[in-house]
Amino acid sequence: MERGLLNTVFVLRTPFTVARSIKRFEAISNEVFQIANRHDVDFLSRPTRIPRLMGMNAEDCEWTILMVIDHLTKHNDFVFKSILSLISEDRNFESSQTWHHLFPIDANLDCLDRYQESVWHNVSVVSNLLQSGKFRSASGSVTHPVYGFLNARKLLHFASFYSGIRKRQIQKIMAVEGVV
Repeated sequence: MERGLLNTVFVLRTPFTVARSIKRFEAISNEVFQIANRHDVDFLSRPTRIPRLMGMNAEDCEWTILMVIDHLTKHNDFVFKSILSLISEDRNFESSQTWHHLFPIDANLDCLDRYQESVWHNVSVVSNLLQSGKFRSASGSVTHPVYGFLNARKLLHFASFYSGIRKRQIQKIMAVEGVV
């Protein structure tokens, strides 16, 4: 097993509470949004080749910052829809969805607004589920092609962990471009 995958498995087994995971997800998302807001559209749209980071595929090495944010929005929406499907016991959701549809095709400046709205919506929904006690009643899991079976709690941990990977990708793009 590759070293990066071992680290990922450890992170997904770490005993974070659901409340702590959602706060971490929100904090990382806010950092990503603040980084993007400091730069103009030309910089955000510039493709940059970076070294492969842990948790990234080889094809993830030449993206724009807007592509990363667009991908992160799609990914997070998919993860949170998966959580909701597990809570509502909608077993048809997983069979109709795939992780491979999350590649950014046409990332533009609008993705920043979609990202922020998505984060606010997803945090709000999970916070409400947490307060109502419905989060604990989630059963079943969805299958990730690399990380295996993820239940609702692990999906939430995964959302914050994955957001951190993509934040590092943005920081690496900035470093390669000479922006600190």
